[in-house]
Amino acid sequence: MWLLAAFHGKVLYTLSGLKNSYARNNVIAGSIVGPTLGVWLSMVSVQLIAVGIASTIMATRPIMMLPLSKWIYKENISYRAIVGTILALIGVTIIFILG
Repeated sequence: MWLLAAFHGKVLYTLSGLKNSYARNNVIAGSIVGPTLGVWLSMVSVQLIAVGIASTIMATRPIMMLPLSKWIYKENISYRAIVGTILALIGVTIIFILG
């Protein structure tokens, strides 16, 4: 990411964001807790249920993000995204039924 910021000449602009202690603390907490909790929970799920089912559930994260992006960020969701979500849900359902 720093290389991309340097390529666009935005390194100083990016570093200036660290002056905001509220944002800085939230970014640090999110970057530590998010991946740690995510990896730990994925390992627990693989340990407790079949790997195929656990990986399928972990792959549905984008499906869960679609309604959140509508409610929280007020983004317009296209019909293509809705159809893709429905197809993904059908695929997950088939895997659970056959698994």
